[in-house]
Amino acid sequence: MKLIELLYLGQEKNLFRSFDVQFARVIAREENSILMLATALLSRDVGEGHVCLPLSQIHPEFFFMV
Repeated sequence: MKLIELLYLGQEKNLFRSFDVQFARVIAREENSILMLATALLSRDVGEGHVCLPLSQIHPEFFFMV
């Protein structure tokens, strides 16, 4: 499964806003999955009022744990 598919899954589960996913696609252009994930997470956290992104979140396994 590609990262973009995981981001859309996260959007369906209300982990990301549509804006977060689209912003990540524009910035990373799907070639750089780590940048795409970091951008989506950063966008989400800024949208929630946070001013920093814990680097431990930049792992799909961490973020999509149930």
